[in-house]
Amino acid sequence: MLSDKDYELLDEVFQKLKQADNTCSDVVLDPEEVRALVDEFDDFNHELVGIKKIIDEFEKEIGMKK
Repeated sequence: MLSDKDYELLDEVFQKLKQADNTCSDVVLDPEEVRALVDEFDDFNHELVGIKKIIDEFEKEIGMKK
């Protein structure tokens, strides 16, 4: 789970990415920013896996999957 500091880092990262996209420039992230970004993707991926399990179980219950 991300801390408040991690969310602040993510906000900074997304601002850098947005600015780079607008100016077609490169982005350089420091290790802490990379870690926060990877942790956010890991958390998001974990949530998606949980949602898929719920959907699969629901489909199994209603007979859509065997």
